[in-house]
Amino acid sequence: MKPIVSTLTSCYRGERYLPLFLQRLPEQTAFDRLEVVIDLNEPSAEELRLVREFQEEYPGHLKYTVQEKVVPYSVSWNNCIRASSGEYLAIWNIDDLRTPWSIEAQARVLDERPEIGLVHGRYRVVKEFGSTHGKCRDTTQLPKSELTRRFLFGPFYMFRRSLLEKAGMVDEQFYSSADVDHCIRMALHTDFTATDEELGYYLMAGGGLSNNPNSPIDVENFVIRMRYGVYDKMWYYYLAAASQYDFYKVLSGDDWIPITRYVPNHREMLEERYGKWFDIGLIRHLAFKFKKEDWGGLGGVIRGLCKR
Repeated sequence: MKPIVSTLTSCYRGERYLPLFLQRLPEQTAFDRLEVVIDLNEPSAEELRLVREFQEEYPGHLKYTVQEKVVPYSVSWNNCIRASSGEYLAIWNIDDLRTPWSIEAQARVLDERPEIGLVHGRYRVVKEFGSTHGKCRDTTQLPKSELTRRFLFGPFYMFRRSLLEKAGMVDEQFYSSADVDHCIRMALHTDFTATDEELGYYLMAGGGLSNNPNSPIDVENFVIRMRYGVYDKMWYYYLAAASQYDFYKVLSGDDWIPITRYVPNHREMLEERYGKWFDIGLIRHLAFKFKKEDWGGLGGVIRGLCKR
């Protein structure tokens, strides 16, 4: 029997999205092996009604947990992981829609290639929920070395549960960038690849966790760059705001776990990256902080370093 695929979905004020989200689930060509896990945050009576009706119509395909108070999506994802039974775990946000073949295409890769631990792919960015028209975003051709420097996998990646033993759970400190941090840790322990098929439609309407005006994404990205030594991309004016986070521990439930448990060669990695990138990053930061004329003849040198 093929492994079950569990999708991880955090839901808060989801009445606008849940009806179509649930309607599309049975359209998945791999629905027979699909388990949808939804973490409901302060759910309304209508949200509870919708998920219970789906459970009755499609027994065994939906689990849900209820949080009386709203929690960050990082906590929600961990709640979903703990409640799930699948050997493969897939991200599926409540306001994004997957193509009908996406679960099957990603699971097929994991079925056939045991050396692959994570599968991602192309997707479209849409401005309205339910739309299938938008610009295609494709990061699948970028070098794999970039994975520990920025987020390449997008909103529809799938990974093996077994990776959690080495990479750990999602860091519950983060409100906007927990997926970035978690994917970096997983990529340090496995090989990954992309499918040829488009995987879905990512809603970017300005109200999401990472694209609304009040998002802490820039501060959290600073923390992640410090954690993994991405020194050439640092913007140091986020340092004060970032001090509320623990750069070198992962929060899971009540436990603060040293990053060295998940990245055993962490110090060596930071030292190597410090030598390669720190000076470039500092000059890059200063070049944007001060006016060009303040630098005189150093302008050309700075521009040259920034291009490296």
